[in-house]
Amino acid sequence: MADRALPIIFINLSGEMIYVIQQRLEAQNISEDKSRKVIQDIISTMLNDQFIKELFEPQHMYSRSAMQSVFEKLVHSSIMRLNSNSMSKLYDLMLMVFKYQVVNCENPEEILLVTLNHMDAIKNCAKPYPELKEKVENVYSLLISNYKDMSHEDYQCLYKCIEVFLKDLNIRHTNCAKDIMTSKLFTINELIEDKLAGANLSDRKKNVKKLFHLSIKRNGLH
Repeated sequence: MADRALPIIFINLSGEMIYVIQQRLEAQNISEDKSRKVIQDIISTMLNDQFIKELFEPQHMYSRSAMQSVFEKLVHSSIMRLNSNSMSKLYDLMLMVFKYQVVNCENPEEILLVTLNHMDAIKNCAKPYPELKEKVENVYSLLISNYKDMSHEDYQCLYKCIEVFLKDLNIRHTNCAKDIMTSKLFTINELIEDKLAGANLSDRKKNVKKLFHLSIKRNGLH
């Protein structure tokens, strides 16, 4: 099951990333139009049919640093821009919250429930965009078909792989919701770049292509 851990980790971290970004957009009074565009672009890229197809292929796990590179390209597929410091803070928070959820699973099988909960959150964010509905349902179907009938031993192996990925990551005993809402995470000047300053459609398409180049079995990331 070591070769089937990547989709679980990616989807859970994606759900956390979208939540954090939504909270920061709201807390820093970004216009509704820009906020919606950021979320729409990120989810659309995240659930791209070809990327998801490759994601669910059996493969070795990425390192944490390689996974951060994937999420950096994913973030920059939108009109949003994060500097390296803000991206590191965002990624660290994603990892900490996910690890907290993992260590609180009462049994290995619960990791699928945690993942489906994150997909529920992504689905809720995608509701305003009808073109994303089929992509969301596709991921649900892949999760169920790939993980529903796994044995307890397979889930134990899967859970162990996730533990290894999160190894040596200390969970800060802080109020994560409070951290998200304060300026300690990142500020709007680091987060949003005006479209006219270079975040145009061509740039976003380039970042989508870069994301695919960082995906399964490419560039020695696993």
